[in-house]
Formats: sequence, structure tokens, C-alpha cells
Amino acid sequence: MVAELPKMQRALILLLLVCFIPAVLLNLPPLVLSGEAAPAASEIVAHQNGLSWTIAPLVGQKQPSDFYSYVDFRTQNALVQLNTSLIFLYQEASDARGEMLSLFIIHGPPSRGAFESTASFSLWGLPSTTSVLVKDDTDDYYDLSPPAGNISWRWSTGFTDGVVLGDLRAEFTLTIYPRFDQEITHWVLVTGNLENPQYIELSPQDPLVLEARLPDPIASFRFLPLEPIAGETVSFDASMSRSSAGPVVRYNWDFDGDGRFEIRLAAPVMTYSFAKPGDHTVMLQVEDSFGRFGAETQSVRVRNGAVRVTRVLKTPLPDLQILRGYTFTVELEIEAELTVSGLGIEETPPAGWSLRPVENDGAQFNLETSAWVFLETLAPGDKRRIRYQIEVPAQEQPGIYPFAGRVLSGFPRMTTEIHGESEMRVISALPIELAISRLSDQGEIDLALSNMISFSQILQATALWQEQRPVPGTNGRRIDLSTMVRLVAYWLTDTPVNQSLPLGST
Repeated sequence: MVAELPKMQRALILLLLVCFIPAVLLNLPPLVLSGEAAPAASEIVAHQNGLSWTIAPLVGQKQPSDFYSYVDFRTQNALVQLNTSLIFLYQEASDARGEMLSLFIIHGPPSRGAFESTASFSLWGLPSTTSVLVKDDTDDYYDLSPPAGNISWRWSTGFTDGVVLGDLRAEFTLTIYPRFDQEITHWVLVTGNLENPQYIELSPQDPLVLEARLPDPIASFRFLPLEPIAGETVSFDASMSRSSAGPVVRYNWDFDGDGRFEIRLAAPVMTYSFAKPGDHTVMLQVEDSFGRFGAETQSVRVRNGAVRVTRVLKTPLPDLQILRGYTFTVELEIEAELTVSGLGIEETPPAGWSLRPVENDGAQFNLETSAWVFLETLAPGDKRRIRYQIEVPAQEQPGIYPFAGRVLSGFPRMTTEIHGESEMRVISALPIELAISRLSDQGEIDLALSNMISFSQILQATALWQEQRPVPGTNGRRIDLSTMVRLVAYWLTDTPVNQSLPLGST
């Protein structure tokens, strides 16, 4: 709504008022004020000449144009003062989020008999949503092109002038450069409550900066159980996080203390389990709808797990190597640290590798899922061992293949990973030294043999060298003189072929 008055009508009414009722000009009618507390979400600070004040918008039930109350060619706002230009922010009480702030500028009447007063403001930093809600006079000059603006006023004795700029929104930095004539002796910033407003005297010659910023959201979370055991499922609840500037839209979690938020969710509740005991740093970062962030950090003390399962890969070759097409053994060593009821173990070998159980130690086995479950309660200190064999496909490509597995329990409720050895290296051919140590009396590779070269094997190696025949299991490699010398040294010094020869050997 824009209240306007032609200048000719103002002049005629001014003449009547000056001649007949001059006292009325200095006694503006009172306005019923609202004393409600400001619900604005913004934190607003005013700056001038190195001084800063935290201010609050005046809050009332009326719309900005009604609060300005342009009646009888002047504002009826009860805050108006003689010889004084007022500036303040206003907010309707129904705007709980503080998104629709209005800027009021009210120039009071001069107390002397001057016929006209003048003022002009240059503004920088106006939000793009800014519009003029109230013009006190159509003859005044308005040039608003956000972020810039220029306004000039001219008003007569006994009258007021001013403007209301609306929709400043929740965040802005607005700089106001004032210019007053000598009739305006005070420039005052109004803040606080309408029933008891506070007045801050400003310098009429210096710029004023109004800075409105939304407060950061507050991150807060709780978790249960308070001291979980390793592998136990922990529930994290961040629903008590809040933002006065809008809803929390994202919850970001860092569970390893590296400062990076690996888990990003729209919901406040999630579950997580810690694989290892100790003190773990957990950080929550929340983001509100305005893109502002808040964070909280807590320490979670994790006790030793209810049960620990360790994987041991037993390969016939050193350094966890296996020839494709061959079989090796896996052992799972199980030890309960607490009373455990309903213990389950699931292994995930590389795809296509066939698994065959050898020893279940009382557990029930499911071949399709490679899983075991114990039908007994394990007491603290109880130990169990599971053994199974794995056959590597004959056409498997050489490389490193990972093992994965998890441990579950019904009581206490927990899920954790299997610890221990977790990678196997598949090779397509043996080094000559290893191949000779695995030669059977029939001249075939037997991976069950040891890493020691026997007399029978050194004789076979000598014949292969003399006849320059390929060594079995090496993809056609032949023994040269340097290799033959090393094989003899391994045999004579009783050194395993997976170790270095003694110093001084060839």
C-alpha cells in the first residue's frame, strides 16, 4: 500500500493549520503499541564510527503501512519526535521467522517556523526484494535500483516525512549515507520493545551500517548405549538439533575423527557400530535451509567386543600366495569376551571361489550363504575354531583378492567385522626355487611339500638343468647356471627357499 498526498493540497492544509491550530502540530495523537517480544531469527548489529550496537526490530500486530499510519498529511506514529529523524526496523508479530523486515525512516516536524525542511539518504546493499511500502509525499524523490538507492525529502513546518522500505528479508548489510538540513538536529536509531523503546543517538553526518545475519543452527545429538562394546549397534539421534532460521535439512556425520563427513543424511536418526574398542571422536554437522552450518563433537568410549573372530589364511606357499586351480585352508579363531547368545559368522570369499567346510566346532553351516550359527551360549573366555577350504578357479586371473566377513550376535546385539588376514595373492606360475622345493618323486608339483630342497629334488633340478627341460609349474621356465648355483646353496645350507641365503652364499 502506498500512501500519497499531492503537494498543492498539503500546502493549503498547512496554511490552515499554521493559522488556526499551531499547537496541534507539536502534539501528535498517541498510537496503541504492542509490547510483544521480537520473534525475528536474524541477529542485527548497527555500526557507526567504530561503535556497534546489537539491535532488535520493533514488533507489532499491524502491517507496516498501518504502523506508519499516514493520516491528515502526516504520520500518526507515536514514536515521532520534534527536530528528529528516526530510523528503525519493524516486523509483524505473525512473521515468526523474521523474513519480512521493514525499514522505517520518519522525519519529525521542526520546532521552529521554517517553512520547509530537507533530507536525503543514499543507500547501498538493498536486498533485491526491497520495495517502497509507504511514500509520504509524491513530490519526494525516489530512485531505488537494488542494491543502490537514493531518496530525497522536502516537508513543511508541522508535518512529517519519511518512507517505509519492505521485504528486507533475513540477511543483508545495508549502508546509509545521510544528509540533513539544520532543522533536523538529532538522528536516532530505535530498538527494543515498543512499550519501552531504546534510543541510540547517531551522528547525523556519518554513514550507518545495519547488518542482519541469521544465527548458525545448533547441532546436538545423543546416543545409546552410552558405552557400547566393539561391534555393537549404536543409535545416534540428532533430532534435538535446531535452527531459528528454518528447518534443519541435512545431518552430516564424521565417525573416524578425520574432519571429513562421510555420511550425509536428510533424517536425524541413524545407527553405526565401532569395530575397535577405545575412545572415538564423533562429529555432527547440521545444515539449515539457509545454508548455514552448526557442529557438535562428542567422544564415544567403546569397550572390548562381546566376541572376537580372527581369520588366518593357511597357504602352502609363502607370502599368502596360491596357484590358480589349487586349494588352501582358512581358519577362524573365535573367542568370547562377554556372554554371547546367538552368535553368527558370515564369510564372503572372492566371487567364484568354492568353499568346503572342514571343521565347524559345533556350529550349524549354511553352504549357500557361507554362514555359521552357534546354537549355544558362549561364556567369557570360551573359544571355538572353524576351518574350511577354498579352491581357486583354474582360470582365475593373477592378482590380489580380498576376503570379507562379519560377526553378528543376538545378545548383546552387535555387528562387527572379522579381523586378521584378508587378502590372497593368486599367481599363475611358481618361481623356480619354489617349484623345485615342491617337486614330488614323480616330478609333479605337490604344494603340500615344505620350503626345503631335498636330495631327491636337487637331483631332479640337476637333470632339468643338464637337459634344459622346462621346470614344472613355472610356465616353461628353464634353469640357468646362476639359478642352479642358488639351488645347490639352498640345499647345502638347509635354508628354506622363501628365505634369503646366508651371507657369503652365491
